[in-house]
Amino acid sequence: MHEATIDLPGRAALITRRLCRPDFLAHVRFAYQPIVSLAGRTTVGFEGLARWTDPQLGEVSPVDFVPIADDTGRLPGLTTRALMDGMHVVRGGGFLSINVDVAGFCDPSFPGRVLDACTMRSFPPDRLLLEVTETGVIRDPVWFRAAMTTLQQAGVRIAADDLGAGLSTLARVVEYPFDVVKLDRTLIRLIHTARGRRVLCRALELVHEHGAVTVAEGIEDIATAERCLGAGVDLGQGWLFGRPAFPEVSGHAPVA
Repeated sequence: MHEATIDLPGRAALITRRLCRPDFLAHVRFAYQPIVSLAGRTTVGFEGLARWTDPQLGEVSPVDFVPIADDTGRLPGLTTRALMDGMHVVRGGGFLSINVDVAGFCDPSFPGRVLDACTMRSFPPDRLLLEVTETGVIRDPVWFRAAMTTLQQAGVRIAADDLGAGLSTLARVVEYPFDVVKLDRTLIRLIHTARGRRVLCRALELVHEHGAVTVAEGIEDIATAERCLGAGVDLGQGWLFGRPAFPEVSGHAPVA
C-alpha cells in the first residue's frame, strides 16, 4: 500500500529514507519528450525526464524528490544515469536534453563526468544540451562560467531553463553565453493577448541578439504553436507534439 495519506513533513522524511536506499536508482526511469522545429514540425531532439516509482511511496514527483536528492548527495548519480540512459536512447538521431541544477553544474568534476559519459557512449558532445535550472541563483559565477567554457569548447550546448518564471533568468541570458533559452509556459500563455505577444517578442529579440536558440515549453494546441512561430520562436515542446514516453521495451531509440 502506498503512503499517500502521510502528512507532508512525514512524507518528506520517508522520501529521504527511501531515496537513500542503495537500490534507489533501480526504481528510476526516464521518459522522453520530443522537441520539434516549429517551422518544419520535425523532431530535432528529446528531453529526458526522471520518473521515480517507489515500491512503498508509489509515483514520486521530481518536484518532491530532486531537491532531496540534491541535499542527500544522490543528485550526481541521478545525473549520470540521465546522461548514460539518454545517450543510449537517442543514439539514432537528434539531440539529448537533460536538466542540471546550478550547484551540480558548478561542481569542478562535472564537466569531466559529462565528457566521460560522451566518450563511453560514443555520443557526439554537440548532440547534448544541458538545461541549467535555477539560473537566477548562481552563487559561484567563476565556476559556472568555467564549466560553461569547458563544455561549450567540447561542443556541448547549454540552455537557460524557464525564461519567464522570473526576471533574474532574463538577466542571466544577458550575462552568460547560453546557446539555448527555454521559454516557460507562463510566458507562452501570454501569447494569446496583444500585450502578451509584445512582451514575448521583446524577450525573443533580446535572446536572439545574443545568438541563442529559443524553445517554447507547454505548447498544447495548434493556435499556440502558430503564434509562437509567428513571434519568432525556433523550437517547441509540449503535448501537441508528444507527451513524455518511456522507450520501447525493445530498446530501440526514438526516431528524430
